[in-house]
Amino acid sequence: MKMKYYIRLVMMMIFLLFYLTGCSKGSNAKGQVEDKFTGVSLPDVSITATTKTDIEEDKKYERITAKTNADGFFHLKGLSPKYSYSIEAKKANYTNDTTYLRPPEEGKTKLLNKSLKMIKKIPLKGKILDGKRKPIEGVKVNSAITDENGDFELPFVIGRLVLNVYAKQYPVWCNSKNISVTLDNYNKYLLDNINLSCTDLGNNKFQTFDGRYIDNGDETITDTETRLMWYRIPKRIKYGNAVEYCKKLSLANLKNWRLPSLNELKKVSNTEFQSILKQGKGYYMSTDFNVITYAGGNKMKYVKGISLDKEYNKKVCK
Repeated sequence: MKMKYYIRLVMMMIFLLFYLTGCSKGSNAKGQVEDKFTGVSLPDVSITATTKTDIEEDKKYERITAKTNADGFFHLKGLSPKYSYSIEAKKANYTNDTTYLRPPEEGKTKLLNKSLKMIKKIPLKGKILDGKRKPIEGVKVNSAITDENGDFELPFVIGRLVLNVYAKQYPVWCNSKNISVTLDNYNKYLLDNINLSCTDLGNNKFQTFDGRYIDNGDETITDTETRLMWYRIPKRIKYGNAVEYCKKLSLANLKNWRLPSLNELKKVSNTEFQSILKQGKGYYMSTDFNVITYAGGNKMKYVKGISLDKEYNKKVCK
């Protein structure tokens, strides 16, 4: 009889000791995981709650795990109210998300005040076309190169991204552009077609996007509307020498070059023409120059954005 009593007493003491050193149920936390862009609940997401302690008997509280159900909800059990936790959500091909939690008192359950948000990692895709909407192969777009269909693909990224587009086989005035995109929903990962500002006509000739001007590849520009040819790389000389310079100029196997008239300049005062020139927007004119010039000094007049400075400007022979 005494033996049974002592055995029962020992068992009770062991049970009490076990309870005091870790048989507590701890506290709980519940939450939900959603797709950040669509708001759709995400199932099968791994949830890990971590903390850090130097107390040996509390080591079991350092890492608590759970998974989301079909509705995207999770239930973390056995958290210690004594510690704060970092809650991390992980799923293959998705970005991670993290929040922080101070568990409730023993035996209680706390509902996270906001959902964890994750984004599916999808590539950024686009296409490069020329001025006639034809695909261009071999164009560099950041770390990617376009294929024979003009298509390129870049790794997943979120937020603002600058696309550096460079087509080395095209002339400088149209071979590059920088495009800023903000990736804040899945639709933006399929970009609108990107058009370079010129078309390859073959034989080293390139046409502007509007079709009007042709870079002949020999330092000259042809205006298909007025049928005039312009010197693309003008020299920096004084106005007094400009007339004689043009008379002596031999370019593209052509002579009889001259300075343009005011009306001729007005007809090319547009962005497309300015972009194709190698040096600036300033020109000298011939017969009409004195009509609109200034009465001395440093004043300058403009014709639709074209600078008509009399001293040391950039000239174009025509």
